[in-house]
Amino acid sequence: MNRRIIRGVRIATQEGMRAASVHVADGLIVAIAGYDDIPRTTVPEELGKGVLMPGLVQFSSEESTEDGAKAAAAGGITTLVLAGELPAQTSLLNLVSTPNSDEEPVFDLPTLLCRTWTAMRNRGESVESIVELLCTAPARAAGIGSRTGSLEVGMLADFVVWHPEYTVVGATELLYGQVRHTIVRGLTVYKDGWFEEPAALE
Repeated sequence: MNRRIIRGVRIATQEGMRAASVHVADGLIVAIAGYDDIPRTTVPEELGKGVLMPGLVQFSSEESTEDGAKAAAAGGITTLVLAGELPAQTSLLNLVSTPNSDEEPVFDLPTLLCRTWTAMRNRGESVESIVELLCTAPARAAGIGSRTGSLEVGMLADFVVWHPEYTVVGATELLYGQVRHTIVRGLTVYKDGWFEEPAALE
């Protein structure tokens, strides 16, 4: 059974940003408890200064290559929705792999969260406001809002851990909001520049 507890002072729940512990079992959120509400037999994973929010839900017109899946994971995206087949969805855990492809990635998405947050930050908006824009609203539009797009008990354990204050060097600009971890169905698929092997995610 896949179990883990993630604890931090900045958890983007439906009630707003708060200190909490998110309990995960078999790919689902089974509890969102108080920061110190941890079973004695369990060692929680501490977020430190990071923010835990739902993984990003994004639309695409075609299936991803392996490179495209990695680009999506590096950007905190946990669900890719095929726009032509709504509400069909593609989880990063079961994307078709094309390891020898010389083509450019289908999805150039590693800086989506960073670019969006930088613009919102410059307008004085809060971290919480990005959850509705990149997670909840797209999931609702795709017809999968009952399963993903927010941090609630019973939802899929799809998360992105990021630091709003950390900077990222873009092609021609300095961006804010570095993605540190991407977690899909309770499994880490991306962590600080490294990707899990597909075989480990099946």
